[in-house]
Amino acid sequence: MIIKYEIYSIERFNRKILVLKEEQKSNYIKLNKLKEEYNKLELGKILDIPKDMEDKLHERDIKIIYGMDWLKKNNYSEEENLILIKNNPFLPYSLIMEKDDLIKLEKENLEIFTYYPIPIIRRDSLNLKSNKNSSELYNLEEVTFYLAFNNKLINEKELKKLLKEKKNQINNLMENINIKEKDIEFYENNKNQIEYSTLDKNNYENLQKQLVLKEEELNLKDSILNSTRDAISEINRIIEKTNKSIREGETEQYKLKMELEDFQTLSKKYEIYVNNKENLEKNKLILEDFNNKKSIINNEKENLENSLSNFLEDLTHLKSKLNETEKNLTKYFQYNNGHIIEKDIEDLEARYDSLTKELSSDIQLLEDNLKDANERLKNKEEDLINKQDEYNIKEEQYREVAYDRFKEQEIKRELKTVKESSNNINEDINKLNIIYAKLESKIENLYTKIKDDFGKYQPKERENIISIDFKNRIFENKHKLEEVILQKDKTFKIINIIESNLSNLEEFKDFNIMEKINIDVAVEDFNKFRGELQRDLRHSKEEEGKKSLLLIEEINKVSRKPEFFEDDFFRKSLETIEKSVDKPEIVIENLSITLDAHSALMEKLQADIDLITKEKENVCQSIYEYVLEVHTNIGKIDNNSSIKIRDKYVKMLNIKLPQWESNSDIYKLRVNDYIETLTNKALLRLKNNENIEDLISKSINTCELYNEVVSISNIDVKLYKIEEDKQVQISWNDVSQNSGGEGFLSAFVILSSLLSYMKRDETDIFSNNEDGKVIIMDNPFAQTSAEHLLKPLMDIAKKSNTQLICFSGLGGDSIYNRFDNIYVLNLISSKLKSGLKYLRSEKVKGEEFTENLIGSRFILEEVSVDQMDLF
Repeated sequence: MIIKYEIYSIERFNRKILVLKEEQKSNYIKLNKLKEEYNKLELGKILDIPKDMEDKLHERDIKIIYGMDWLKKNNYSEEENLILIKNNPFLPYSLIMEKDDLIKLEKENLEIFTYYPIPIIRRDSLNLKSNKNSSELYNLEEVTFYLAFNNKLINEKELKKLLKEKKNQINNLMENINIKEKDIEFYENNKNQIEYSTLDKNNYENLQKQLVLKEEELNLKDSILNSTRDAISEINRIIEKTNKSIREGETEQYKLKMELEDFQTLSKKYEIYVNNKENLEKNKLILEDFNNKKSIINNEKENLENSLSNFLEDLTHLKSKLNETEKNLTKYFQYNNGHIIEKDIEDLEARYDSLTKELSSDIQLLEDNLKDANERLKNKEEDLINKQDEYNIKEEQYREVAYDRFKEQEIKRELKTVKESSNNINEDINKLNIIYAKLESKIENLYTKIKDDFGKYQPKERENIISIDFKNRIFENKHKLEEVILQKDKTFKIINIIESNLSNLEEFKDFNIMEKINIDVAVEDFNKFRGELQRDLRHSKEEEGKKSLLLIEEINKVSRKPEFFEDDFFRKSLETIEKSVDKPEIVIENLSITLDAHSALMEKLQADIDLITKEKENVCQSIYEYVLEVHTNIGKIDNNSSIKIRDKYVKMLNIKLPQWESNSDIYKLRVNDYIETLTNKALLRLKNNENIEDLISKSINTCELYNEVVSISNIDVKLYKIEEDKQVQISWNDVSQNSGGEGFLSAFVILSSLLSYMKRDETDIFSNNEDGKVIIMDNPFAQTSAEHLLKPLMDIAKKSNTQLICFSGLGGDSIYNRFDNIYVLNLISSKLKSGLKYLRSEKVKGEEFTENLIGSRFILEEVSVDQMDLF
């Protein structure tokens, strides 16, 4: 058998990996393009200008306002914006500039080449007039442009849908990139394994042998697997067949069980039937014997019935009066509180009837209902009392027992049957004893009468006496008497057994009956059945004691755990459970309450955790947005810092920030890590009962947040050092090495830029108005008297609309020529009060103008102030 193997070369692996990496590179390009499109849609940038051109425009303080961004922020309606786009088709794809910025751009040579035209629209040329052009082709003299703007970009809802679609595309592409990464890793691992493994002839032959063995083993395992599958299929079939047989057997067993129960019921009923039939035959004989005696006592019965009839008539009359009295009692029972009036009952009843007739029909109806309810209650109470007296039981024995009339009637019938049998037997015995006594007395009387009448005790001759078998009759009567006595003894024995068992169960008579159950136990087996029940009860009590001890141990274990011991609710719940261990139903109830409370608490804690997590995400997002806003605002500080030096615009302050979009994911992670670290520190302090306000105030501030997320060291601050013949751009660290005048100029540039930024109105993106600002400086020209430093300083002040009030101890044309108004201030000592001086001003330069002055008084004093170090 010849086995052919394909040898995988390293070159094939390399080619495969190279193809995957090319695909991965293409995916990354697509991903970056999608992210860029997403950011443009999110920021409102359709036009993409070169980065170097953006820096050049930024250096010359030319505002970069994208048309799409302006459409989103101009506070116009969607219809008005659509009209604007219709009138100015290039608007979404253009930059918008003020006239001054366009003039500046025309005069300045940016020294930058572009690969595509960049449309620029002058701000004051935008209008809301209609345009006749409705085609997607826009003609501009000899050039035709195809313009088709997506109107969804200025609709917030549609824009959100577009952003969501782009986000889904980005996520799908990232999943594809992850799959490619795994494929590349797989091929590289296999390639390395093959590349760095040694292979010689022996290894190759061994590998071939191992391959053959592995193939044989694989074939064997395949055959075993197939056999196993066949066996599993067969077993499943057998199991299914067995389950079917089991179900059929269970059905047949259930049927047989029902038939057996029916047969047992039939056997018991048949046995009862046989006993009843035997008793019936015996009773028939007894009935025949007593029928003769029935006629004797009928007369007595008639007399008794007559007496009973009279008695019943009297009883009926008394019952009717009693019912009438009870009705009146029910009617007047609701008026048990009040004053007793000493009058005749008839007068009181008449007065009550006259009063009740005046009441409304609703009250009468309610009283009738109440009367009926009281009557029913009275009847039920009487029935209950009669039952209690009848069965000789206490209230505790039937308080929790549900009344079952049918079961009571059944028991009554059985008890009545037993009592009737016993009474009949006793009556028969008594009657027989009476008859026997009468017969003996009658015999004695007959003997006496024979002796008195005939003087002889001898009876007649046998021939003269009618043949009667007295022995047989006596024997029969004796036999019947013995049977009756045996039945009586048996009945008394049963009664004794029942009374004995009742006496032994006396300790349980106070138990509440929770449920009634029917049992089928012969009277002779009462003692055995009672013993078994008592044995089971004793065993149950022992088990209950053991379980109670185990429960107490478990409660103690749980109670000692800190999470339960430190919580009052659970500790008290466990204490309550421990106190009621001998009452399982209360334990279960308390345990259920505790578990329900614990579940509710867990749900509340989970809801709190979810809320805290959500709130944490909101806090992180708010801090991220705040840092982004700080980052954006830092980039705006240098917007108004360019001045003209030697016929060339120079941006005195240039702040370069890291690109936010490319690092946004890292910044989000840093925010989350920073908040997580701060949270852990705060929790540790709270655990140690320390205050966390100082920690939060020191950690949550603009400087700390920005430094942790972006890092202040990543901000590149550039300023220009102005010399007599040139200007050199230097870093912020080099500013401290400047001369005094150059350093002061740099500080003034930063101060002026900060004031312009703070006073700028951001609501109008085209606002170039600078609010007026005033800076008072004491002797600023001590080191800044050179003309090449004073001129940029004054240009910066003019650019930022800042009025300088300078107290100078120096003079000279280089200083005086920079100011429009110059005053001389003199302190004149007061002649009225020693140590007091007056300030008098004298204008030496500037136009004279009339001004109304309001007198003011200033008291000057020296105050020590900590000077802020700039460097």
